[in-house]
Amino acid sequence: MNFDYKNYFFYEFLICLFLAILNFVTFFKALKASNIKLEGERYTSNSANMHLIYIPNARRF
Repeated sequence: MNFDYKNYFFYEFLICLFLAILNFVTFFKALKASNIKLEGERYTSNSANMHLIYIPNARRF
């Protein structure tokens, strides 16, 4: 059975777009779950700075 390459790159683009949107959604869900605000507040304690660097629920590729 021959594989049709006509729409291959279009579907690959759609899959990559879907994965990027899913990655951002999970990232912002993890931000919400760990109660980190995006307003740019200054954190002084080391634990809050470590939470800004390490977000445990976010998938990173």
